[in-house]
Amino acid sequence: MAVSITRLNASTLKIFVDGKLNALTASKFRREMEKISAGTRIILDFRNLFYISSAGLREIFICRKKYPDMRIENVSRDVNLIFLMTGFEEFIPITLAEDDALKNAVANESNISFKKFLRDKAAFFGDEVAIVTAGEEYTWQEIERCSKIIANDLCKRNVRQGNRVAICGAKSINWLLAFFASQKLGAIAVVIDSNLSVEKIAALINLADAKYFCYGEIPAMTNEKIFLYELQKYSGGKIQAFYSVRDELDFKARLVGKSKFYTIVRAEDPCAMIFTSDTSSEIFSANDIWDSREYQKIFGDFANIFYVRED
Repeated sequence: MAVSITRLNASTLKIFVDGKLNALTASKFRREMEKISAGTRIILDFRNLFYISSAGLREIFICRKKYPDMRIENVSRDVNLIFLMTGFEEFIPITLAEDDALKNAVANESNISFKKFLRDKAAFFGDEVAIVTAGEEYTWQEIERCSKIIANDLCKRNVRQGNRVAICGAKSINWLLAFFASQKLGAIAVVIDSNLSVEKIAALINLADAKYFCYGEIPAMTNEKIFLYELQKYSGGKIQAFYSVRDELDFKARLVGKSKFYTIVRAEDPCAMIFTSDTSSEIFSANDIWDSREYQKIFGDFANIFYVRED
């Protein structure tokens, strides 16, 4: 690893870091940074950094406390994905390296899991508006971070990889966030029509063996407490946790201030999802959805968010 320092002006230094920042090179990086006075405005340039380990992330965190105005520029795709998975982008301004070839590859890639799809969108198109709903704009980065908040909430309710999470509610941004949150955990999203009666919703929950229920706006839910009580009764008491994603909940508001993100909110791709009807259920991988038109039946107006391979 090599570290070089350039003074941009009287108050700002740019530090170029090349190679790997890991357990073997962390001490060298720290010695170089100790030469810089606390409170100095610094810019870390990672254009030639191709790997960072947990030891390297620890050094970045130390720098963040010593240099509050620090920012990171020219971050590669691989390094930025590490920042995304560990939550570092929440408290350090990060700018990606411009690489049109890679960005185009991500934009056209279709044979991927929903989890990777959102992660790549946030990494390369984070500031672009992905959806406008109820007069409010959501960028890819905001969708990524808000779904991470829900994933953490579900994780604290013991949702783990392979569990089945029922998602029932009218199409909304919160419904979409809950769907992506289940993908982050590697859970199987059980997508249920919100226009069904409480008895039919309970029957589908039992059919899918779903133990967790995310609910939004449901016509049959004239009284929320009574609806959830009846749902638990008709499902035979099998639901272990309820989680509301109703429209009045503003998950974007939780991006302000301190948010603790749990490293357990990580799962290997591909994540799977389950679609149910009144009579049957099938499990599809994300690849199956890309290669069919089934997604239109589920996502409706939101279908244009997802890229589908055209033959």
